[in-house]
Amino acid sequence: MRAFLKSAFAFCGGMMLALAGGEWFIRLLSPQRLDNNLDCFEPDSVLVFSMKKGYRTIHSSFEFSVPVAISSFGIRDKEITPKHESTFRVIGLGDSFTFGNGVKLEETFLKQLESCLKPTVPSVEVINCGIPAYSPLQELRFLERYRASLEPDVVILGFFVGNDFIESGDLYDSAGTPTLRVVDGNLVSTRAAEREHSMIRLISQPLRYYLSTHSHLYVFLRDRGSQLLSRFGLRPFNLPPDFCKKTYSERMEAAWRYTQAIIEATARNTAEHREKLIVVILPVSYQVYQHTWNEYIAALKLDPSEYDLDKPQRLLAQFLDERGIEYVDPLPALRQNIIGPPLFYSVDGHLTAEGHRIVSRVICEKFRNASWQGNGQQLRDVPEMTSGENRTESPPLR
Repeated sequence: MRAFLKSAFAFCGGMMLALAGGEWFIRLLSPQRLDNNLDCFEPDSVLVFSMKKGYRTIHSSFEFSVPVAISSFGIRDKEITPKHESTFRVIGLGDSFTFGNGVKLEETFLKQLESCLKPTVPSVEVINCGIPAYSPLQELRFLERYRASLEPDVVILGFFVGNDFIESGDLYDSAGTPTLRVVDGNLVSTRAAEREHSMIRLISQPLRYYLSTHSHLYVFLRDRGSQLLSRFGLRPFNLPPDFCKKTYSERMEAAWRYTQAIIEATARNTAEHREKLIVVILPVSYQVYQHTWNEYIAALKLDPSEYDLDKPQRLLAQFLDERGIEYVDPLPALRQNIIGPPLFYSVDGHLTAEGHRIVSRVICEKFRNASWQGNGQQLRDVPEMTSGENRTESPPLR
């Protein structure tokens, strides 16, 4: 027994020394950006969840580190004040792509749009109402609840093709119960198929949170391990790309029909209040970068002949054209600018500051060519996009 205890103590001591050495080695040669997760949510009886008012943090990963501040209104922007009669107010609804996951507030496409418009429309005000993990259904409910305070002239609806085709339909189960709940500021799935996995993560969350915010070795191993598992197909990249399939499943068709109904309801809602609706179609990274798509299909062992990467944009464009709803598709401009600074974070998957810049310029061009007015101000002569950003036809993926 003594020999066993002696061996056990020796083993534990050796492991502790090895971990301490590894921690010191990583801190010295490859320091990591420690995490500060967005535990920013609180339950909401109508919206399912919303962001905590007054929440402050530094949101960090090994790819970025940015401040996040939530106003007393519950959005990532300045405090909302009554709109002056001369103000031309634009609000942006959407999920984490609109919110600006991984970039500073001023780097989001909404704030860069405001900067683009200011020289010729000094009274313009663009407000970021994007909330991570929101679906188009929640965005419509948010607009209905807060319209009187926001008083928008234009509503930008950021539609991320990676999940907005299905998330409205998945927000509630067949019994009408929300499929997401808030636990300690984080979103946890309530789906039966995911409950066991969620419970394991929930139980281990305190330890994982401590390590991710204190240990450079843990963050290094976690992130590189995740990349390795994805490359070998043992862990999928984000969601399977069902929205890009040439032939949709019954579930996907039903989700698309429901999403169309939500967009139509949003269009009617804004029209009733004499607001202009513009849908911004936000792509996933593998629609822009061919090498990312190649890695994706290899990891998930997919047949590329079954997929059409441009299908989501075509479907949306056809639907929006038929309904007379204005829209912007930044995919061609993003593809045109793949030579240069990265447009998406390679692991996190969200737009970088440069990606947001390209999206903002495409929207700015839409405003520049608009024939409609806001509060008597014609939105013309907005600075034109630079060469290479303004391409109307989508170039082939490289």
